[in-house]
Order: sequence, then C-alpha cells, then structure tokens
Amino acid sequence: MAIEVNKSAPLYSERNNLTFEHRPHNLMGLGGGVLSTNTVSALVDEVRVVDGNEAWVRMKQFIEHERVPVGPTCGANLLVCEEVALTHQKKNIVTVFFDSSWKYASRWDGFYPEYGGVDDAT
Repeated sequence: MAIEVNKSAPLYSERNNLTFEHRPHNLMGLGGGVLSTNTVSALVDEVRVVDGNEAWVRMKQFIEHERVPVGPTCGANLLVCEEVALTHQKKNIVTVFFDSSWKYASRWDGFYPEYGGVDDAT
C-alpha cells in the first residue's frame, strides 16, 4: 500500500485517471510532486491519500498519548493504518515509523511560509 498527501498524489492520480497537479503542502517527505525513478508502481496494490492537517493532528495526539516523538508523515501512516484496521478486524497490522518530531520543532504549527504560507495543520 502507498500513502500520498492529497495535495500531491501522482500515483493516485495516475491510477484514477485524474489530472495531476502538485500543490504545496505540509507533509515534507510525502508528495514531492513526482514518482521517484526507483518506484515500481506495479508493486503497489493500493494507494491512499491523506490530508496534511489530519496527519499533523494525529501525530500530535499520538505523541501526547504514547510519548513517542513521531513526525507528521507517521501521523499520515497512523491514519491509514486506522482506516485499514476498521475493515480488517482481528488481523495484525504492522507499520514502520520512519520519522521523528524533533525536526519539526520550529514548524510545530505546520506552517511553511516558503511554500506560500501552507498552514494546513492546526
């Protein structure tokens, strides 16, 4: 399964015959606007998109509750895992947290002025 941010989802767009347009967003690490050259899209069985605001909110909830300093892309990962868990009850779901919140201390509100004031997060 692949996760893309809703403002920059080239694989999702391709799969759903949508016109792709990269727009600035607040999930650095997701949605660079292009598929990397090492992406083998045929290996991806499903693509889900997340909202940057929701990912930041979920990240902060997780940090507060679990005391594990994950980053906003991990918040996106959590959102998708929680969606999957609703339809696959009594199954184990494994995910990897690949980011840490320490890098976002100066951006804790999710505001990126260099990208035209992207401030999806609250």
